[in-house]
Amino acid sequence: MKFTVTWIPSAESRLTELWLGSRVSARITAATDRLDALLAERPLEIGESRPAGLRIAFEVPLAIIYWVDSPARKVVVLDVWLF
Repeated sequence: MKFTVTWIPSAESRLTELWLGSRVSARITAATDRLDALLAERPLEIGESRPAGLRIAFEVPLAIIYWVDSPARKVVVLDVWLF
């Protein structure tokens, strides 16, 4: 059973800003698609754990902070940036 992946509005807005201001928008799109797919399939197997139940994951050129609610099968992306 897959996880439902959602991005909070501020993370979606930040992703849009990054995409619009970048010369590598195709790479950002590909990284976003890959992260969404990985998070939907196995969110606890990618990235690294952080305090307060948060996790961090990297998919060049993006990094994200996210939270997993395993019983509800939900993933929430809280922040995104270029690295």
